[in-house]
Amino acid sequence: MHSTRSAPQPPPSTDRRLPVVDALRALTILWVTAFHFYADSRGVPGPDTASAAAAWAAVSEGHLVEAGAVAVRSLVALPGFRLDLLLFVTALVSMHGRPQPVLRFYARRARSILPQYWLGSVAILVLCVLLAGVRAAVGPHPFGWELHEGARLAGAPYQFAWLDVLRSLSLAGRLEDARAMQVVAPSLWYIVLVAQLLVVFPLLRRLHGMLGGPALVVLAAAVSWAGRAWAFGVEEPIPGFDANATVICFLPFRLIAPALGIVAAGWMAGPAGARLGGREPVALRWPAAAAVTAGGLAVLTGAMWLGAGVNDPATLLGVLGPALPLVIALPPLWWLATRALGHAWAGGLLRWAGARSFSILVVQDALRFVVGTVEAWDVDLAPWTFVLLPGYLTAALLLARVWHPWPEAAAVAVTGWWGASVRRKARSSLELDVVTHDGAVCVPAGSAMSLPSDGTPQANQPGPKPV
Repeated sequence: MHSTRSAPQPPPSTDRRLPVVDALRALTILWVTAFHFYADSRGVPGPDTASAAAAWAAVSEGHLVEAGAVAVRSLVALPGFRLDLLLFVTALVSMHGRPQPVLRFYARRARSILPQYWLGSVAILVLCVLLAGVRAAVGPHPFGWELHEGARLAGAPYQFAWLDVLRSLSLAGRLEDARAMQVVAPSLWYIVLVAQLLVVFPLLRRLHGMLGGPALVVLAAAVSWAGRAWAFGVEEPIPGFDANATVICFLPFRLIAPALGIVAAGWMAGPAGARLGGREPVALRWPAAAAVTAGGLAVLTGAMWLGAGVNDPATLLGVLGPALPLVIALPPLWWLATRALGHAWAGGLLRWAGARSFSILVVQDALRFVVGTVEAWDVDLAPWTFVLLPGYLTAALLLARVWHPWPEAAAVAVTGWWGASVRRKARSSLELDVVTHDGAVCVPAGSAMSLPSDGTPQANQPGPKPV
């Protein structure tokens, strides 16, 4: 006779991180890193060098190698919706957890972001000063010129002013104009965009609860599309920002991606979400796996080409923005992430990188200024871009491993100091006399000593007692 008692179940996991979300976050930040290296070594690409039209022209002329090169350029360097993928993942991660009071939510997010941001800004500033000294030592220009004019980013001179330090550290100072967005540590403007999302996220979450997912996406689309249509009809929609910079740098023109992330998080919480977040990918033999992966990459690359015009005010796609390419690209990206998680080494690397995405963002800025110094010495890196790219990504991961503990240690130290300060103030307040409405003096409950009515000291008396 067999017992009908079920086997004991293991305790539920306390790790609330979803592997597939960490993998998506890692793919996004490595994508950003690859794009920046491409732009720094070859210049910012345009539709003439990475587009469906350029690929079709190469194919029609029989230049298949050139067509493949166009596809690679598109995959690496021309994702017009790269920022929206970042916003999608950020919203999805923010929804993955219990709702919190607004102030606690802000405090937790500030603790996770601001140490990286501030320490990263200071570290990049120190590196810029050191590199300027190196360029001045071996070149014809003095240190001051090298510091303010000598660096190069994305194939163009990068200007620095000491006031930029305050603009960067204040975070809000980056909103002064389009140039200020990329001062000191230029890639940290991504954090400014993420911070905009986190500020309005409690409202978006509340709207999701009130309206439901489809209505939230429709509302976000209406706001984004109306805003983009208006911005592209005005010469300077926001002071200091032209139309293109406005729709890139400000969240109201990119609301669809975070709305989709909030809705996707709701799907992941249900039975379908368990399949997306927890199950192993479908096992396929290598021919089928290769075919599906190639198809996913083809769709992804096609979405890149489609995304080339998402900020072009002369097209309907410019008004619609990155939403359409993002929706097209998400399924193959999700597939690639789940496939990678099926392999111990690749999955572990992506999960590790996803948990350290902000650290990678900081250290790749340091690498950008090193590349800019090499470019300032008239070294042409363009022929070597794709040869050096794997080593560049590897260097970013290794530096992130070295850098990541420092902001965390700073956050722990500041949090501990603040907590100790609050506790000291709480203990001090217990020693203060309190005057009641009738003029009697009371000693708060829980104090080390209170005074009974006869004035005799007595330890640990309950409640505030009038004297």
